Amino acid sequence: MSWAGKRKMFYGGIACLAFALFLLVNIYPKLNKPPTCVDAKQNGTETGIDCGGGCERICQAAAVPLVVKWSRAFKVGDGYYNAFAYIENQNLLASSKIVYYQFDFYDANNIFISSRQGATYIPPNGRFGIFEPAIVTGNRIPKNTLFRFTSIPEWLRVSVDESKQSVFAEAGVPTNLDVAPKLPVTISNPTITSIQAIDALAIIYDNDNNALGVSKTVIDGMAAGTKKDVTFTWREPFAGEPKRTEIITQVNVFANR
Repeated sequence: MSWAGKRKMFYGGIACLAFALFLLVNIYPKLNKPPTCVDAKQNGTETGIDCGGGCERICQAAAVPLVVKWSRAFKVGDGYYNAFAYIENQNLLASSKIVYYQFDFYDANNIFISSRQGATYIPPNGRFGIFEPAIVTGNRIPKNTLFRFTSIPEWLRVSVDESKQSVFAEAGVPTNLDVAPKLPVTISNPTITSIQAIDALAIIYDNDNNALGVSKTVIDGMAAGTKKDVTFTWREPFAGEPKRTEIITQVNVFANR
């Protein structure tokens, strides 16, 4: 081979090597990105597209659907009602930042009165309540209250410690029953950390476990090892004799991250 041919072959090899290095440095990394939980692909340890495995998001197929135990409207004044839905989340280590819902109200003839839409978080592992105040019904009386979720919750994994972020409530005896009932409650944070964004709901039942009234209070936060006295109130006497009290306390774990 002539010297010119050898030189041409040498420089051709250099060019091929440079092109290969260019591909290796600039193209290969883009085509071989490590799997992530936001790449719209099922890869890595994921059990679905960007869910399951090591991802924070839980696949819908792996989540237990929410259970609506009951829903009611409670009179708080002429033409005004509060609505409440009693829900159970059976997912021990799963929560949701936001889910949308709707209450529909019907009279004794099952004729539609009105609706109320809203949004809430879902606490992990257990019962929680959805409360909507001051629903205007005019001169119509809601006899049937239907509740439904209007969106599918995006389930997110929470830690064991987050699932234990809870406060405890000790209810006193209802008073002022003939005029405007009151219920004193002491709420305690027995944990070693401060807890923010606490919702507390009080449900009063009669002897047949029928709910007579529901009230809600919001606590911005509680320091570790502290107690707080709150009073739940109602504007009108109950339609029956109170026999049992249930206090639901729920914490938005995402507000505590």
